[in-house]
Amino acid sequence: MQKNRNFFLGKEISSLRIAVTTRCILRCRYCFVKKNNKVMRYRSAARAIELLLESGGRDKMISFYGGEPLLCFDLLKELIILIRRRERELGKKAAVSVATNGILLTDEKIAFFKDSGTKIALSIDGPKATHDRARLFINGKGSFSVVKERACAAIKKLDKADISALFGVLPQSAKYMHKNLSYLNTLGFDTINIEPVQGLRYRWGDRERNAFSSQLQFFIKRIYEGISSKKFIFLSSINRQLQGGRLTDPKRKCPFFNNLEIYPDGEIIFSPLLFNLANNGGYAVGNINSRLSAKFGSCVYDPHAFDCEHCWERYYKDDNFLARISGIVRLRDEYCLEAAELISAVAKNNHLFKNYVAEAKKRVFE
Repeated sequence: MQKNRNFFLGKEISSLRIAVTTRCILRCRYCFVKKNNKVMRYRSAARAIELLLESGGRDKMISFYGGEPLLCFDLLKELIILIRRRERELGKKAAVSVATNGILLTDEKIAFFKDSGTKIALSIDGPKATHDRARLFINGKGSFSVVKERACAAIKKLDKADISALFGVLPQSAKYMHKNLSYLNTLGFDTINIEPVQGLRYRWGDRERNAFSSQLQFFIKRIYEGISSKKFIFLSSINRQLQGGRLTDPKRKCPFFNNLEIYPDGEIIFSPLLFNLANNGGYAVGNINSRLSAKFGSCVYDPHAFDCEHCWERYYKDDNFLARISGIVRLRDEYCLEAAELISAVAKNNHLFKNYVAEAKKRVFE
């Protein structure tokens, strides 16, 4: 492939999310993606992959999502084959994952993902009563029965380190979070990514925040106890910190490092939530098929530079909005950071905790 333009020159990119389509067979009540049926061209996705793999650093992460990416399975296959070829040629190591609602997850697709070393992150919000509250088919029927069947099939066929649950938490469901997490673990998921549902329609008041906090602390305590009894349970946010300090890496201040996303028309963005607002305020910062905006075209990350220090707040444009939508995520990360630090400390002198850390590093999906 022709070498990429140099408009990312000097920018180290650690991870990349590619929205291969905005099409979906569900109409989840909390989904913010505009269902305008766009599908990414192979050429656009390939350029994005090249930029990631050619940037500095050896270890990379690529996540495919949508919409529903399995609606474009042939495209996914081509791109994953490209990634595996190019990582060998460039001496890189890429962790690849696909975020899916699970509806189209057939044995054929599972076999391809297993053979290609691709991880699956499957969206499931708990047992039927919780899941069907928001994750609905176009006709308004709940998707739980189909998702559970597909999830159980995938869990049986894949290594446990290669499948995780994407667990959405509505504010009104926060008080049941530990119960729902326990259900997912009983179903066979040993890795769970807690995703608090955010946006203008879902308000996290003090009551909901307190419930989320207490339930998360209770589940983390269960994780500690499980390590000592050789019953490992993993939270993605804890895993990310155990794998190279991803929650505290100062490079996270640069949106190109850990927040780069490409949409189907090639738009380069850092926040899909803001990009999908009715008035998106110019949250696209360029296009993979042309160039970055002048503001980002020649910048290079410097932890001491004023522009880098204030890059995120300038991108969001509204600090109050940012605080409203990200506060609950920061709360999750704070508890998980504290847990990761404790686990790391104990692991220095405890072989069970040391084994846990080694397994957690295998379970980073994004």
